Amino acid sequence: MPCHLTNHWALLVCRLKDCKWEFYDSMKTKRHRSGLPGLVKLLHEEASRALPSDINDWPIVEVTGLPQQANGDDCGVFVLKFMEVVLSNEVISWSECCSWLAETGKFRAEIAADLLTTFSEISSH
Repeated sequence: MPCHLTNHWALLVCRLKDCKWEFYDSMKTKRHRSGLPGLVKLLHEEASRALPSDINDWPIVEVTGLPQQANGDDCGVFVLKFMEVVLSNEVISWSECCSWLAETGKFRAEIAADLLTTFSEISSH
């Protein structure tokens, strides 16, 4: 779940099999993490009938070693890249992603191209 936390985007991943949350943040601060229990509570209130247990009791584990952004503008790009890695189900060493900082311009262009291509395909149907 992409989370907007005090003017910053981060990613909260629900690991149903492990009964835990994973928090992916490209600009770590305690302030960002402090809003997570409230988000989990809201999610629980909205989806409690669809979930196997009380997700409020699950630990929130901060994923370490993640690439970190160097400005206040790239958090959305980093969230999308984190999602890409998580959804791939590949075991990854986050140190392999240290080039992300230098490649955010390329990533933004790829995201724009994907959106435009998808929109074009939808419009043509």
